[in-house]
Amino acid sequence: MRFLVGGPIGFLWDLGFYANCQKYWWKDILFLDNLYLNDPACVGQAWYLGTDTQLYLVAPLIILPLYFLKKFGKAWLFLLTAASAVIPAAIIYQYNLPPTSLTNPLVTSEMSNEYMQKIYCPSWTRASPWLVGVWLGYIIYRQGNTRYKMNALTVTVGWTLAAITGLLVVFGMYSYNRVVVPMPYEVMTQVVYGGGHRLAWGAVLVWVVFACHNGYGGLVNGFLSHPVWQPVSRLTYTTYLLALPLQSILHYNTSQGGAYYFTHLNTIISTVGAVVLTLPLSLLLSLLAESPVVGLERLLLRPNHSTPRPAPPSEEKAAPPPPINPAFRNGEMAEEGTSTTTTTATAGFSNPVFTVEKVAKGS
Repeated sequence: MRFLVGGPIGFLWDLGFYANCQKYWWKDILFLDNLYLNDPACVGQAWYLGTDTQLYLVAPLIILPLYFLKKFGKAWLFLLTAASAVIPAAIIYQYNLPPTSLTNPLVTSEMSNEYMQKIYCPSWTRASPWLVGVWLGYIIYRQGNTRYKMNALTVTVGWTLAAITGLLVVFGMYSYNRVVVPMPYEVMTQVVYGGGHRLAWGAVLVWVVFACHNGYGGLVNGFLSHPVWQPVSRLTYTTYLLALPLQSILHYNTSQGGAYYFTHLNTIISTVGAVVLTLPLSLLLSLLAESPVVGLERLLLRPNHSTPRPAPPSEEKAAPPPPINPAFRNGEMAEEGTSTTTTTATAGFSNPVFTVEKVAKGS
């Protein structure tokens, strides 16, 4: 990608992104991007891969108690879920940090960097949505093939609360996230929103999945499960990896000496350009890297249901056996030049002619 970068500030690519990848590539390989934030990162958005992987590695400490010790497991999961909201709230209060990442003149760059290091990236302060997802997975596992029955009032209240909560999480910081005349936030806003907004957002997503899974999704389920999303859903990971580098390329090639004139039209043009470039390149990267690895993984992890290979068909078909004469069914027929004696008759039938018979040579 470095060969695609030009423009007045194109040299910053070599000084920043390219040089960081040469020196700190090991952080991406070991999924430690979210723990060593003082060092520059190779792939800027890869910090979330580290957070997600670390939570995945500790999952057995939650799943095993749920499976073997149900009461203890649920109490343990409830304690962790509560702690995932209390810990970030306490850190925000202790260090006087903003409730979330804000573009606000009242929030200095030092405060923003400290928020990223202490709240935004560490796995123990980002675990709330993941833990709520564990609750949902446990509920769906327990219900098996059955479906929960909910009346119309419960469904209506559930969707209403989910919509209101989602809107509050997304737009709740609007007055505080303004460059011109921002509203100063209070301690209560810091603690409540900073500690609970990720937990609330996870609860909204849990309701959407739970309602759709049990047949109460309506138009939302029809939209989210439409087949048109299936091809795009297979490119989400590679799109995630390529999106930020491609946006950086567009920025380095279009910025004039670092200045960017912000308008809605310029933002639309840059966004559409990034999407149009990202999707086909993501498809190419998925076919070259992700799909082969997924195929090998399926071959290695699939259960061993080996069956004996059928024998190839014979070129010459065996001749059918000749018909048997009922008169000799319980006796023996002599070869040419010999004689034989039939001593028994067909079961349940006595024929005096064939009771004792000699067939002599030449007769």
